[in-house]
Amino acid sequence: MNEYDTLPKNYWGGLGTHECNCDPSFSIEDKAKLQLSVYPNPTTGGQITIATGEEIVAILLYDVLGKAIMVESIHDGQVAYIPNLRVPAGMYIVEAETRSGDRLSKRLVVR
Repeated sequence: MNEYDTLPKNYWGGLGTHECNCDPSFSIEDKAKLQLSVYPNPTTGGQITIATGEEIVAILLYDVLGKAIMVESIHDGQVAYIPNLRVPAGMYIVEAETRSGDRLSKRLVVR
């Protein structure tokens, strides 16, 4: 046995099994709630729509360096709008915070 072996040679107990902290209650429906849509993308500015499967409580916009950019947003349940996006051309990250505390992000390209 060398320093990297954790089991004795020719030990086959537990073969094909594993232990994990998996959450068996996490379902396909839960995953769908964690999807974030941002459109139109790419955009030239104007109104941007952000949608997810949960109620949105906050929208944040970051530049590629991670600097938060202040934007006005309108929340309407599972959909939020940035009514008049005016930023220089480039790549940005849109982050939506949901009522349950999840933070979802998506890349936005502004031309």
